Amino acid sequence: MPYTGNLYYLSRQELYVSKRFAMKESQNRLLQDLIKEAKLSKVEADALLKEHLENIAAVDKVLDDQKARQVKIGRAHV
Repeated sequence: MPYTGNLYYLSRQELYVSKRFAMKESQNRLLQDLIKEAKLSKVEADALLKEHLENIAAVDKVLDDQKARQVKIGRAHV
C-alpha cells in the first residue's frame, strides 16, 4: 500500500494538540502564580481569569479556523 501522507498528518496533528495543551497549562500556572504573588482579591482574580479565558477563546477560534482552512486546502490538492 503506497504512503498517502496520512500518518505524517496525524503525527503533526497530535503534536499540534499537545503543544496547545502544554501552552494552556503553562499559562494557567503563570496566572495562578501571579494571583498569589500580587495578592489579588477574589474579585480581581476572577476578573483576570475571565479576561484571560475570553482572550484564549478568541485565539483558539482563530487557530481552529486557520487549521480548518489548511485542511480544506489540503483536500483540494488531493
